[in-house]
Formats: sequence, structure tokens, C-alpha cells
Amino acid sequence: MNAKQITLIIWAWRKLILSCVMIFAIAGCVLAFALPTKYQATSRVMLDVVKPDPVTGEVINSQFAKAYAQSQVELIQDLEFAQEVVKRLGWTASSAGADNPEDLESRQLARQLISNMSVQLIEKSNILEITYTAPAPEAAADIANTIRATYLDEALASKRESAGRTSEWLRTQVDDLGERLAAAERRKSDFERENGIVLSNDSQDTEAARLAALASAAPTVLPQVSTAVSGGAAEAQLATLDAQIATALETLGPNHPDLLALRNQRDALRAAVAQQRAAGRQAQTTTNPADQVAALYSAQRAKVLANRGKVAEARRLAADVAVLTTRYNEAAARAGQLEQQAQSTDAGLSPLGMAVAPQAPVSPNRPLIILASVLAGLIMGFATAMAVELLNRRVRCSDDLGGLGVPVLGAMPSSNSLAI
Repeated sequence: MNAKQITLIIWAWRKLILSCVMIFAIAGCVLAFALPTKYQATSRVMLDVVKPDPVTGEVINSQFAKAYAQSQVELIQDLEFAQEVVKRLGWTASSAGADNPEDLESRQLARQLISNMSVQLIEKSNILEITYTAPAPEAAADIANTIRATYLDEALASKRESAGRTSEWLRTQVDDLGERLAAAERRKSDFERENGIVLSNDSQDTEAARLAALASAAPTVLPQVSTAVSGGAAEAQLATLDAQIATALETLGPNHPDLLALRNQRDALRAAVAQQRAAGRQAQTTTNPADQVAALYSAQRAKVLANRGKVAEARRLAADVAVLTTRYNEAAARAGQLEQQAQSTDAGLSPLGMAVAPQAPVSPNRPLIILASVLAGLIMGFATAMAVELLNRRVRCSDDLGGLGVPVLGAMPSSNSLAI
């Protein structure tokens, strides 16, 4: 069937097609004006998942952020959350409970709220968009704002409650660790006192440190002895006084009081130097410093070797104390952070503006409904015309005869070329 045949069929059944268009258009107009008007209002919340926590400084990684955002969407669409919104809107009594018949009404209203609500995360952002559809623009805006306010309050309450529960548990752990730490410190102190072992803050044995000091002191013994024998700094002072006296003789008389005072100082200092030299020579002759240091080193080494096992046990006890101290400090710090979170007013959410009453409804779209009805009428009319034509086929042009296998001998022109 070519375009000419189709055109002739449409023209022949034009009244039927127009009738279908009119019927569908009227039905579309009735439907467009009969459907209830609906308005949409939108409120937005920014999820501060990329911002560090004001108390702990923790940041949610990018992999967990998507799961966190999806969980927030599911939370807003939860039935219990919707019941809380219904209660805030005053649609039902606030005392409705599981055993109260009004709870059934609350659940029905909550399901109705969820069916008219849409929650989604704006693509490539951390903004959560809450949309509510209502018959009136003011109601849509009020309900959208109430949903967001309820979500912010519930998120903050959940965060504070979770932090409070965890901080209480951690406090019990801190108390237990404190008792264990005190017991470990007592065991360490008792062991050191009973065995005469003293460890420094870095768990080093003081006796071993003394042995190391003796080992390093041996090379410096001889220079110290020679210094003691020679008189050391006193001889330098004596030389300085001699130079001062020589200078004073050039300007002062031999009986000048200043000159006499310098000479008295020189005599006293000379006697002190002589005494130091004598004491140094006597000490050098009576005792050999190198032998004395070697004897002290041997005695200290024997003492360190004898206490090696006790020192190892003392270090083990000190390590237990260090581990418990670290765990105690970490648990106490974490408990303090959670206690601050339990009192925090930051839920990690930031509201973005307020939902406003929409100016135009989102449904029904009357022009679209009417246009769709007209198109549906055209399709229905054309389909009906084609069906009737095929059931009762008529010859409307020479092309119709070609399809039947009948030869065309001639064609007689008509005053109306579109009608037979």
C-alpha cells in the first residue's frame, strides 16, 4: 500500500478520524481539569563528610562517603522517621504507641508521607535534596522544611547518643586500665626495692651506666693527675700577679700600699701552689690512678653481671607498665573526645536555605495531557479507519486494481479526483 492509497483511505474516513480526535480531546480536557493539582517544594542539606570532625579531627574517606550518603537517604525514607515527622506536623496524637490504636493511623500517615516524598543525592556533590509533593504550595514548603528539621535533630541526637554510650563503655575500660597500671607500677617498685635494681626513665640500668662511665674515664685519668701535680690554674694566676707587680714597679715606689698588697697576694698564692704540688706528688707516689680505676671497673663489671637476670625482669615489668600507660592514655583521650561529642551541637550537616512555596504546580500538566489526547485520537482514528477499510476493501484508484492482479484498460477522470 503506497502513500496515495493511504491518503485516499484517510480522506474517505476523515469524519471517523475527526470524531475520534474530538472524543479523545474532550476526554483529555476533562481528565486534565479533573486531576488534583500538586505542588513540589524542595529543601536541601549539605553533608559535611569531607570536613574534619570539630572534636576528633577525623575525616570520612571517599569510599565510605558514598555509603554514608546512601544510608542518610534510606534513613529519611524510613517508616519510624516518617512517624516522627507526622508527629511533629500534628497529624496524629503524640502519645500514639505500639499498643495504641492511633499508632495504626500514624503508620498509615507515615506511609502516605513517604509516598509523596523524594530524597536523592545531587550528582557529583554532597548535597542531599528532599522534595515533597502536596495539593497546596504552602503545605508542600512547610512539610519539606519539617522533614529537614526533623532529620537534622534526629541526626544530632543519634550522634550524641552513640558517642555517650561509647564514652560510658570507654570510661569503664579506663578505670580497669588504671587499676591494672597501678598494680603493675607497684610490682615494678617492689621488685626494684627488694633487689636493689634502679632503672632510669628509658629502662636503662644505672649500674650498667656507671660501668660505661668507668670504661670511658680510664683515658682521662693520667692528664688529670699531671694537672694536679703541676698546680693547674693557680700557677697561671701566680704568673699574672708577677706581671702586675713588674708593671707597678715602673710607676710606684717600693713601699707603696698597692704594691705591698700585690706582693702579699703573690706570697699567699705561691704558698698555695707549693702545697698543691706537694699533695699531687704524694698522691701520685702513694696510689696509681690507673690501677684504682681498673679495680673499680672490675668490681662494677662483676656487679652488673651478677644482676643481669634481675635487670631483665625489671625491664619486663617496666615494659608492662609502659604498655598499660600507653593504652590508658589512649583510652582516656578517646573517652574525652566522645564525651565532647556527646555534648556537641554539630551533627555534620548544614541546611541550605529554606523551602519556599512553589508558584506553579508540577501536575497535572494540562497542555501536555490535551496534546497527548489529540495524538491518541489521531492514532485511534487512523487505526480504526485502516481496520474498517481492510475488512471491507474498496477500489479507490487504479493502484488498488494492481494489487488484485486485474489489468487496467483505462481511467476516466472525475470532477472530484479524490472520490469515486
